[in-house]
Amino acid sequence: MKKLLVLALALSLCFILLPACSGGGSSDTQGGGGNNTQGTKAKTVKTDVFTMSIPDGWKVAEQTSASVKLEKDTTTLTVEFSQMGFPPPPENIQKLSYSIAGYTWTGGIYGDGDNLHFVEAKFTNIDGYCVVFTRGATFEDSDVVKMMESITVTNPDAKLPLATFF
Repeated sequence: MKKLLVLALALSLCFILLPACSGGGSSDTQGGGGNNTQGTKAKTVKTDVFTMSIPDGWKVAEQTSASVKLEKDTTTLTVEFSQMGFPPPPENIQKLSYSIAGYTWTGGIYGDGDNLHFVEAKFTNIDGYCVVFTRGATFEDSDVVKMMESITVTNPDAKLPLATFF
């Protein structure tokens, strides 16, 4: 009886500890939501300031301690934390405003044809702004919304760059 109890405890510890030991720079998670019955694979990207999940098909093109630029086909998305927000857009461009993940994101669209969409939000748990730029997508696209919803500040005391804007 004693051997059976020891064996059960050992197996329990293995099942608890083995998943916790599989950390790393990025991890795969099952995403989903809505009416999607088959979750989509997502990869977690970590910087010194934040983490975020990127859906299958997206890849990291550039990364710094406070930003990441992602690509999928001809679409790009850049997420960046900095001390200063983006300068106010000129009056002659289309203005944008979204509510995503409890934050109000405001910005605009620059250019003709190859439009650069941008929004920013003042996060409450870090002394800085999160700015998101995209080309080839909008802030209504499901992948973009999922990525923005997944942004999590992991180091609120990080020293942010003044402004880097890819």
